[in-house]
Amino acid sequence: AEADAEKNPTSVGAAETESAEVKALINRVNEINAMDKSSMSSAEKKELRKELRSIKREVNGHSHGGTVYVSGGLILLIILLIILL
Repeated sequence: AEADAEKNPTSVGAAETESAEVKALINRVNEINAMDKSSMSSAEKKELRKELRSIKREVNGHSHGGTVYVSGGLILLIILLIILL
C-alpha cells in the first residue's frame, strides 16, 4: 500500500481531502438535525431544507464520481469493431 502511495501521491491526497469534505458535510447535517426548529420561521426552515438538499446532492456526487454511462449506440459500435477486427 505504501508503494502505491509513493507512486501516485495525488490520488491518496485527493481521497483524504474528499473524505474530509464528506465528514464535514455529515457534521453539518448532524448540527442541523440537532437544532431546535420550533422557534424558527418558515423561511428559516425552508433555507435549512435547501441546504440539506444541496448537501445530499454533493455527497452523492462524491460517492458516484467514477460512474461512466455508455449509450446503446456506443455499445453497438464497440461490438461491431470487435467482430470486424
